[in-house]
Amino acid sequence: MDFKDAFCHQGAHRLEQLLLSIGVGGTACPPEPGISKTVNPGSSRTSSPPGASGESSEVREVSRLGNPEAGASDPASPGEAGAGEYTVVQPGEAGAGSRAGESGGLAQELIRGFGSRELMDRSRLVTRTLLDRVLSRRPDRAAEQIFHICEGWAAPGQGFQGMEFWFMAFLDCIPELFREDPGVGLEHLRELTGYFSAEFAVRPLILADPAGAVERMTTWTGDSRASVRRLASEGLRPRLPWGIRLNPFIENPSPLIALLRGLRCDPDEAVRRSVANNLNDISKDHPEFCLQVLDAWTREFSPRGWQGLGDEDRRFIQHAGRTLVKKGHPGMLELMGFGVLRGVRVHAGAAEPNPVPWQGRVKVSWGLRVGDDAPEEQRVAADFVMHRMTASGRWSAKVWKGQVLTLIRGQEIEVGKEFSFAPVTTRRYYPGTHQIELQLNGQVYPGPEFELSAPGAE
Repeated sequence: MDFKDAFCHQGAHRLEQLLLSIGVGGTACPPEPGISKTVNPGSSRTSSPPGASGESSEVREVSRLGNPEAGASDPASPGEAGAGEYTVVQPGEAGAGSRAGESGGLAQELIRGFGSRELMDRSRLVTRTLLDRVLSRRPDRAAEQIFHICEGWAAPGQGFQGMEFWFMAFLDCIPELFREDPGVGLEHLRELTGYFSAEFAVRPLILADPAGAVERMTTWTGDSRASVRRLASEGLRPRLPWGIRLNPFIENPSPLIALLRGLRCDPDEAVRRSVANNLNDISKDHPEFCLQVLDAWTREFSPRGWQGLGDEDRRFIQHAGRTLVKKGHPGMLELMGFGVLRGVRVHAGAAEPNPVPWQGRVKVSWGLRVGDDAPEEQRVAADFVMHRMTASGRWSAKVWKGQVLTLIRGQEIEVGKEFSFAPVTTRRYYPGTHQIELQLNGQVYPGPEFELSAPGAE
């Protein structure tokens, strides 16, 4: 499925009916009073909603995302529509509960708004709609409503393909509600991340108080839930793809290391992989710093260094240092047991076919001969550097991982890889001259040039 289709007509109608059933933003009765999902700062336990035991609750002014006329206080009592502009539509009731002067209710408004928007824009539309039209203007009450929405959305037997992406829109309400109180917002997301990973939603709250966020999220490394432990690392990735960049940690990543150290041997593989991804992010801006961390950890894992590591620790170090390996960083290659090649002769590469049909495939290969003057065995990381044509008519380089080889003295072998130019969502190909080079232990050897034909060319 196209990911954007997760935000579909079916989901919009389901949300509308869910809001009706739990009394959020509509005229139905509110949920029974009692223990709620409002979270006290610093606690992973649920507690009674603010004010339930008679204490006063501060009413905060909240940015309303496109609704500048929204007031600073919430005149609505629990269970009433936060902004008073939407109620939900019962099936078969044409226009029932709609905004004055408009046809349809919340579902129809969302459906009209989805249009040709992509996934993230559709998610933001749902978030804005909930904040501006549905949720209470009191942050504490609105957070409680988000918990009720997530509980209802996760109810068994109500699923549809892609429904999990709606949680992203629900969770993104939290940073908008708690920009002035980021610690409380982080604790809410700590509880909500079990529904959908909150690494995107936490980032505005982290930027509101970077030092405080690291201190708070470090305590999460001891949480019994793997989803929370993973969020501690993934949420603090400096360059999380599709996420807001955390510039304070791009400039200085050292405050993250103690937290990452606490998770590097986590029993859950997804948590360990997140730690490796965080370090890989760091390596893009601070390669020497990252190498120092990985070298120290390698020796802590085993006094023998790389040779003494078990398979799990090797996978961790490889994944954390993959960008350094792709760039041929000599220190990282040495750490992983890849030394300078000796006595290896690389013959000219070849590309077949040439030209390459549009959306076709090409195989590139090189002949290697290991001379008698070479060591008896050499461990080799073989990667490939593709210089592909861009829209500007210039080349852009991308390193593709290849394979790890053991070269034996006197051996003759062929090294190669097949590449596809089929359409993918992460990059675009353009017709014209391309080149692929061979990279062995960071040393680059010339490769063949070939033509990628234009669409429709014979």
